Amino acid sequence: MNNEIVASVDRAIRILNAFAEDGSPMTLHDLSLRTGFYKSTILRLLSTLIEHGCVLRLDNGTYQPGPTLARWGRLYLGSVKSETHITPLLEKLAGDTGESATFYARQSDETRICVARVDSNRSIRDHVRVGDIAPLGTGAGGKVLLRFDPAIRKARPQETMVIVSIGGRDSEIAGLGTPVFGAGGSLRGAMTVSGTVTRFTEAAIAKYAKSLLTSAMELTVLFGGDPEAHRAALGSNPIRLEFSPKGKLCAS
Repeated sequence: MNNEIVASVDRAIRILNAFAEDGSPMTLHDLSLRTGFYKSTILRLLSTLIEHGCVLRLDNGTYQPGPTLARWGRLYLGSVKSETHITPLLEKLAGDTGESATFYARQSDETRICVARVDSNRSIRDHVRVGDIAPLGTGAGGKVLLRFDPAIRKARPQETMVIVSIGGRDSEIAGLGTPVFGAGGSLRGAMTVSGTVTRFTEAAIAKYAKSLLTSAMELTVLFGGDPEAHRAALGSNPIRLEFSPKGKLCAS
């Protein structure tokens, strides 16, 4: 263990991490089993955590996460900025694929907005700028925002996480998109890779999909979301893709 770690702080954090993601109340016995700490140790630390609002003690003697954690969560999510978190991941994605990488967010019932963008170094590419507005129903990004909208989404086993659009927004442009989730299963946006149709061969799409899922998974973690769906998609061989609209791919 790192000698700089303060034992009491480390134990307090381990207690907070022992709570289930749904925040359901836990008994002292439950916390002891999950942390491996003696009940006397937990009680001593709980008194401080309760005083600072990190834990609540309910009337029936059980414990649950406190309101201070909600404030900390808002502080963290408020710190996730395009220039410090999203753009670096897009830069990595663009570097891995050689194509343009974009992050879209839903703007209205019918439109999406480009929140962050890193252009490909290629001379021939699609042209999108930060702040550009596009329809929801076209392109890989728009279709992702519709498909994974929590208000209409119905979870399905082994759901396809990557949507491929061949000539959907522009007859000469192809793209791949995947969702980025936030806390509570919210949809924070769509991450995409896009370029000319001629470069999106079967082999290229397979490679791009892996890089796209990896970057979207990292951003999902930064937004406090659950990356399990991305991880599962990366674990499938080959990665399952949905083509929309059905377009003719170039030869590999």
